[in-house]
Amino acid sequence: MLSSYVAIGVRLVAILFFFKAVREFVGVFQFFYQGSPYGNDASVWPVLVVALTSWAFVFILWFSAQGIGRLMASGGIDAKPEKMPPVSLLSVFVAAIGLFVFWYGMVDALYYISVIIMGQDLGVARMSIEIKANMLATAFEVISGAFLVLKARTVAGKINDVAR
Repeated sequence: MLSSYVAIGVRLVAILFFFKAVREFVGVFQFFYQGSPYGNDASVWPVLVVALTSWAFVFILWFSAQGIGRLMASGGIDAKPEKMPPVSLLSVFVAAIGLFVFWYGMVDALYYISVIIMGQDLGVARMSIEIKANMLATAFEVISGAFLVLKARTVAGKINDVAR
């Protein structure tokens, strides 16, 4: 069934977030045991917030994968489990690409959130234009990834229409 395939994709994204969350908690432990690598004025809270957010994404995606799969595949696509139409298979691939783009965007968004919080803790008044441009690109990644996931069937239908 299509929802099962989408659920597998959601769980793969949860595994990617798991590795990100493990890496973030290494930074938290470094703060507690070796001191701050960002200077004495930096706080542990930004790194802890990013690490806890990563773990929250892991648990939400892992334990609600079937529900997300059913939500994304709603509309009767799961009615014929023995054979999947090409458009449905294409929508699975579009949703997988969307999950991948969304994952990369969320990882970058968590990084920039921690940069903003640490900058405020250290009293940095302005961000450089490069960081602002990267934040804008990250917002585009998150929005476009979410769009591809939520509208996978529509996008797959448009791709199929162009191919004909």
